[in-house]
Amino acid sequence: MKPETQNPHGGTQALKLEIVSDPILHAAYPTNFTSDIISAVAVQQIEGPVSNPQSVELSCWYKYSSVGGDSAVITIVIYDTLQAGYSDEKPLYSDEIIIKNITSTWSNAILTMNPELTGSANLIEISVYSSMYTSHIGTTLWIDDFVLENNFGAGLHEKENSLISAIYPIPVIDVLNFQLKDEASLIEILSNDGKVIITKSINNKTTSIDISNLSSGIYFYKVSNSKGEIEINKFIKE
Repeated sequence: MKPETQNPHGGTQALKLEIVSDPILHAAYPTNFTSDIISAVAVQQIEGPVSNPQSVELSCWYKYSSVGGDSAVITIVIYDTLQAGYSDEKPLYSDEIIIKNITSTWSNAILTMNPELTGSANLIEISVYSSMYTSHIGTTLWIDDFVLENNFGAGLHEKENSLISAIYPIPVIDVLNFQLKDEASLIEILSNDGKVIITKSINNKTTSIDISNLSSGIYFYKVSNSKGEIEINKFIKE
């Protein structure tokens, strides 16, 4: 894991997480690392009371070079720390973004959370893994411009740096409406395991997708524009 100064998305550097072979590290910490192949991990904790934790939204930009089908993962956990120290941390909510697509251009990933919390949220932990389930030497994840904020409103997604001006309603029952910032976009609906189940090409900035035939549950939408930029986020089908 190291800072990358070449072509960051914003500012002067991005975070680079690369899977490497490190027999010395493996030998020094055999219980932590079960082989010479070491995945990169970055963890950030934000301490203090969390206002409106039920509407927290995590956004970041990424590039991904995957070897052997590796998938990167970004996780977020909201804790009630109860008392000082880490011995009594109580997780109130957790969710993740799974990055499978290989992209050499910066793509946007957004995780919108609507947890029902019981407790006092006062710690957010964000973890980034170059690969979670399999690890192959050379797999590399670049991450930049993390933003953690509250949603703009129930059922309406809108962000200044998003490819999407608005998406509604969320949760959705039958028709999901998109207002896009770029024309000539491709929208895909993915199942919770990443399989593409609906694909729609459009040449304007507004469109609707009928998902009434889908079972209730969690799905993802993937929006691609003509510049090669990609945005992925989840939604709930009732």
